[in-house]
Amino acid sequence: MNVLGLNTMENASAALVIDGRIISAAEEERFTRIKHQEGVPVHAADYCLKEGGLRLKDIDIAALDWQPWRLSHRILHVLKLAFSSPGHFMVKLKRGASQVTGNEWQRMISLPGNLPRLLGEDPRACHYRFKFLDHHDCHAASAFYPSPYPEAAVLTVDGAGESSCISFYRSSGLKLNRLHTVLLPHSLGHLYSAATAFLGFKACSGEGKVMGLAPYGEDNYAEQFNRMVSLHEGGKITIDFKWLDYHLARRQIFTPLTRQSFGLPRMKEAPLEKRHMDIAASLQATLERAALHMTGYLSRQTGLDTLCLAGGVALNASMNQRIMESTPFRHVFIQPAAGDAGAALGAALAAAPPACPGDRHEMRHAFLGPQFSDNAIEPAIEQKGLRAKYFPDIARAVAQLLAQGKIVGWFQGRMEFGPRALGNRSILADPRKAEMKDIINARVKHREPFRPFAPAVLVERAPEYFECIGEYPFMTKVANVRPAAREVIPAIVHVDGTARLQTISRDANPIFYRLIENFCRLTNVPVILNTSFNVRGEPIVCTPENAIDCYLNTEMDALAIGSFLLVKRNDDFKLCAKHGS
Repeated sequence: MNVLGLNTMENASAALVIDGRIISAAEEERFTRIKHQEGVPVHAADYCLKEGGLRLKDIDIAALDWQPWRLSHRILHVLKLAFSSPGHFMVKLKRGASQVTGNEWQRMISLPGNLPRLLGEDPRACHYRFKFLDHHDCHAASAFYPSPYPEAAVLTVDGAGESSCISFYRSSGLKLNRLHTVLLPHSLGHLYSAATAFLGFKACSGEGKVMGLAPYGEDNYAEQFNRMVSLHEGGKITIDFKWLDYHLARRQIFTPLTRQSFGLPRMKEAPLEKRHMDIAASLQATLERAALHMTGYLSRQTGLDTLCLAGGVALNASMNQRIMESTPFRHVFIQPAAGDAGAALGAALAAAPPACPGDRHEMRHAFLGPQFSDNAIEPAIEQKGLRAKYFPDIARAVAQLLAQGKIVGWFQGRMEFGPRALGNRSILADPRKAEMKDIINARVKHREPFRPFAPAVLVERAPEYFECIGEYPFMTKVANVRPAAREVIPAIVHVDGTARLQTISRDANPIFYRLIENFCRLTNVPVILNTSFNVRGEPIVCTPENAIDCYLNTEMDALAIGSFLLVKRNDDFKLCAKHGS
C-alpha cells in the first residue's frame, strides 16, 4: 500500500509511507526557501515520490490532514462574538471570508482533482483514493504509530484543528481511541501565540524565542495568568479571552484588560525589559501547569506509564521535560516534527495503518529528506569558483577544526524532518568556550543574544553531563546540566542551568557519532554545540547550493559538505591536513 500524506497549512509538507514503513518526509519551505510556507506542497510531494521510486499514478491513497467542511463550531464561535465584541467579530469574519473565498478552504476542497496537474502527471493515469482526515487524529497517528510503545496515552495540543485544540487518546496496537476533546476557543497554542505577539515576536514563529526568554524572568504575573486559564475535571481547560485573543494579537490589537495588567505590548526589535521576561516566565509556568493537569488526567484514566505527544505545543521542550519529571509517565515519545508538518506523516499513517502491530515502523531518527552524493556536491562547489579539499574521513578532519575553536557548517546525509537540525544540516562549535554562544548568535545566526544553543552528546556518555531520563534523540526535551559539567561546556548551558539535549547513537547517525567521538579523543569532552544550518528568518538549508550560500554569507570558518571541506583561511587546512588526500 503506497500512501502519500499532505499538509497544506503553515509548514506545508508531504510524507510517503509504503506498507506501513516511513520512506520520506519533508517540508515545502526547504525547497521554496520561504519560511513556514503554506499551500500545496508540490516540491515536497515530488521529492517524497522520487525517494520512493514512485509517481503519483503508483499511489493507492492520498490523504490530507484536514476536513475542510467541519467549520460549524468555528462559525458558531465567530457569530457569538458579533454580540460580545463587534471589533473582534470583524477581525474573525475577515479571516474566515479569506479562508472560504480564495484561500485555505478552496485549496483543500479542490486538491483531489488538482493534485495530478500540480505534479505534472496525467489525471487519467492516477487512480488513488483521496481521504480527508481529522487534524488531531493525524497528529495522534504521527506520534503513536512511530513510537516504540505497544500501547500509550496520547495527547495532542496545538493552535486548533477543525475545531479541536486539545485531544486525549488511549491507543493500543493499531487503534487510536479518542477519549475526549477541548474545543475552540480554549486553545493553549493560540494563547501562547498571542502572548508571543504581545512580546514583540512573530506569532506562529517566535514561540521558541519566548520559551528561551522565560528562564530570564520570574513568575510575577501568575495571578493574571491564573485568572486567564482555568483547569477543570477531566483534564479540560478554559481560557478567558477578555485577556488575549490570537487573531487580534497577530494584528497588535490587545484588550484594555491586557494593557492594564501587562502594560503596553513590546514593539518588534525594541529592547527587552524585565517585565517582558517576567511575562514569558509566567506564560511558560502556566503552560506547564496546564500540561501537568492534562497529563495527570491521562495517567489516571489510562493507568499507563507511556505517553506520546504531538501538535505544535509539543515542541515546547521545557514543558516536555516537566511532564517527564512530574508525572507517572516514565516513557515519553515526542514526534520530532510535532507541528503541522508532522501531521502529513500522521495522515499517511492514519489513512492506511499497518496491517498488524508488528509492522509498525519505529522512528529511530528523523532523516527522511533529500541527500546528495559527492558527485552532486562537487559541481556546486565548482560553480561558485571555490577551492575545496577531499577528506576520506571528514568527521576526523572536522573534529580537528572544532577542537581549535572553529565554527563549521556540517552538511551530510539526508535532511532532517521537522524544525530541529539533528546532525545532518547543522552548524557546529566547541561547547567549552563560553563566548561561543555570543559569537554564533551575533556573527553567524544573526539572532537575539539571549537564545541558547543545544548540545549533542554521545548517548552512552550523556548521564555524565546531564540529568537525563533515557535517550533524547530529537531535541524535544530539556535536561539539567550537571553542576560539575557547567564549567566544562558553558556555551550550551542556558541561564537556568538546563540544555535542550540531543543524544547521538552510532546506529542512528554513524558519521555524526564518529565526529563527536573524534572530538572527544582530542578534548576528552563527548559533547559539541549543535544549531540549525540557517540564519534568522530563513529555513534550514536543503541543497549543497543552499549550504554554500549560507556559509559564504556568514562568519562560519569552514564548511564540511559531503567529503569536501571548504575553509576561509588556508591555514585551517593545515589543522587537518594529515587526514586529507
